[in-house]
Amino acid sequence: MRVTSVSARAFRCFDEVTIEPAPDGLTVLYGRNGSGKTSLVEAISFVATGASFRGSTRDSMIRTGEEGARVEARLALGERRAQVDAVITCGRPTAFFVNGRRERTSEAIADVLRVTTFSAADLDIVQGGPGNRRDVLDALLGSIYPRMGGVIAEVDRALRQRGALLKQLAGGARTEDLATLDVWDDRLARSGTTLSSAREELCERLEPIVRGRYNALSGSRAMRVGIDYRRSWEGDLSSALGKSRDSDLFRQVTSQGPHRDEVELTLDGRPARTEASRGEQRCLAISLRLASHELLAEDHPGDPPVLLLDDVFSELDEGRARALLGQLPEGQTILTTSSSPPPGASVARIVSFDAATGYSAVAQSSESHQ
Repeated sequence: MRVTSVSARAFRCFDEVTIEPAPDGLTVLYGRNGSGKTSLVEAISFVATGASFRGSTRDSMIRTGEEGARVEARLALGERRAQVDAVITCGRPTAFFVNGRRERTSEAIADVLRVTTFSAADLDIVQGGPGNRRDVLDALLGSIYPRMGGVIAEVDRALRQRGALLKQLAGGARTEDLATLDVWDDRLARSGTTLSSAREELCERLEPIVRGRYNALSGSRAMRVGIDYRRSWEGDLSSALGKSRDSDLFRQVTSQGPHRDEVELTLDGRPARTEASRGEQRCLAISLRLASHELLAEDHPGDPPVLLLDDVFSELDEGRARALLGQLPEGQTILTTSSSPPPGASVARIVSFDAATGYSAVAQSSESHQ
């Protein structure tokens, strides 16, 4: 589905704002830093996923002095029409609606509106710890294979319950307590093995796509881009949990499982996290998002996700910026920038933000940027 309009009320800096992005091609949200461009992209991403790509809490997205906020996105694909809404209230869970009907799961929203979001914070995917990379894989798995959402939830539950039990048993384990630990070990072994296997397969699918995207963006010699998934255990997870039980009881942590797995990104065999330049890391992070977008589009032929690019030109030279624009996929892309797009960019619509006039957004059509 394409976003035909998005409205935000009492969201972040906005009192009320509505924009109408081009249904196909590139829409550029243009304005100075602090004018609200990123907040509007966040609103679109939030109503689609139920989470802030900035890592913000619910209440922090509500305009100061207000009790709640609302985001409405109207959608279209051919003759089909839909609307998804998010109602954020201080101190309460966010309420999501599809065509006026309240939905309890994020999967119901994702069936209507799918998005891929890149932001400056995505550098942490490359620079940060393995948890950031595992989260990217899990989010993509949940979008491509809906059943994986349940597997991921089961892994999280088993880890929480097992962790709580390990702390409870710190003073000494009774026979019945160990029997309960056996139950959680079994659940973690089954769901954890399924999750790690799915992540491994996803890395194999992503690697050649990321490599192609990266080399098209970098503008330099072709490099070998690697995405290597490394399990935290050898052999069978059930056996590994059994072998590590005494150590886990002593340390009160679960040392084996998908929550400890590593995802290593490499360039010509070098760890990108520690040995790549900042420019290389940024290109790699963008390439990962573009590759994820491509896989989602393959899974939904004729209905690609909306691509959201926040501050994507930051730290990219003109050559790489041009290369990025040349790689934009078919469908709808919404991009924010505080500077003009590179000359020759094919722009379907420009929306100008001006904080001085109350965060107004004025749409301007443009065939190409000169």
